[in-house]
Amino acid sequence: MIHSIDDIISCLTGRKSVYVKKVASVVGQIISTYLVIGNLVYLMAQHLTIDVNTPASWYSYIKLSESSIEQLQFWKLYISEVNVKHFSVDESCHSIIYSDASDTGFGGYIVETPQNIAHGMWVESERSNSSTLEELSAVKKVFLSLINFISGKKVKWFTDNQNVVNIVSKGNTKSIL
Repeated sequence: MIHSIDDIISCLTGRKSVYVKKVASVVGQIISTYLVIGNLVYLMAQHLTIDVNTPASWYSYIKLSESSIEQLQFWKLYISEVNVKHFSVDESCHSIIYSDASDTGFGGYIVETPQNIAHGMWVESERSNSSTLEELSAVKKVFLSLINFISGKKVKWFTDNQNVVNIVSKGNTKSIL
């Protein structure tokens, strides 16, 4: 994978574009590490995937976006650090958190210590957001409010929006999400 990434970087240095199939090959190599690395492969190959899907033909050249170049550099620098899977994995969590959003605000709490709650009202600019964006914002705001209580702990988070689970796990092509 490092050799393939180096090949792409050298193409970009010379002619500023790269053969689509080379980039698609690297994306495939990255995705194939999912069982060892986990959801990070989807998050850190997202822009590369978008760039690969842009041209009309597999036999064309593309100019990679800055975000794709940053993702290539990430994999080149950090593959040895993230390429670690322990045979015995402790799946237990230290805290369970629930969060939810409504049209007017958000809230959440830690099950083990229900006095540790976070809640608030949406500001005017947040009120017209989609339900998915509101749920994502609720997770973020509750997380930031409770960070001192969960820092260094494994947390299991519950939300009633499956899109939020997928976006947190794999990312989304919509930059706002």
